[in-house]
Amino acid sequence: MGAKSVSDQPSILLIDVGNTRTKYCWQRGNSDISEVDATTQIETLSERIGEADKVVVACVGHDDWLAAIQQASIEQKCELVTASVSATHNNISCAYENVLTLGVDRWLGIIAAQQLTDKPYAVLQLGTAMTCDVVADRVHQGGWIAPGYQLMKRSVTQNTAKVFCDESNVHKLSLGRSTPECVSHGCIAALNGFVQQTVSWMQQHHNSYDIFISGGDADLVNIDEGNVTKIEHIVLRGLASY
Repeated sequence: MGAKSVSDQPSILLIDVGNTRTKYCWQRGNSDISEVDATTQIETLSERIGEADKVVVACVGHDDWLAAIQQASIEQKCELVTASVSATHNNISCAYENVLTLGVDRWLGIIAAQQLTDKPYAVLQLGTAMTCDVVADRVHQGGWIAPGYQLMKRSVTQNTAKVFCDESNVHKLSLGRSTPECVSHGCIAALNGFVQQTVSWMQQHHNSYDIFISGGDADLVNIDEGNVTKIEHIVLRGLASY
């Protein structure tokens, strides 16, 4: 078991339980989040919880992980906050009538991005799914959800006869010269089309705006726009506001 913090600044452990992996980092006082680690072992998180004064967790993935985190926090006598979507947070209002059906990862991305701009903005999270959320005047306008890059690749090979792919990934849009290459580049084209449609929407509806892109597939974006910014670990940054 690790030792609790004895400094004046509490040690807060931020945990993002995602669909494919669990990431965590530390926040101490008003400082930025520390280096982010990822784990597939719940025992690793239990050890970190033993060192924390407070744990803040978001879970869009496996409920068994959340249950284990809750149990470890009880055993370690550590304060636990589970982030959830609410009608308002930090004076930001949610567009959903049933707010509990909005993914908490999207909500945390909205919260994190609001701290970076005073303009209308869009948050794109490119992972297992691709999501877009638009906010203006601290009001969530709504958004989109579409299959992510890997999900698109699996879908086209599993549901189309004689189309196949391999495990290799490409990182820059080009024209494929084999079926696997065509699948990979086609899915990158679709991902970039999702981003470009966001740019077009913002241009049509706002004179000035920002777009923030995060997620494991953010590096596949090939659109060069001055007001498009890639932000790492946006869910963890949103958790820091709790």
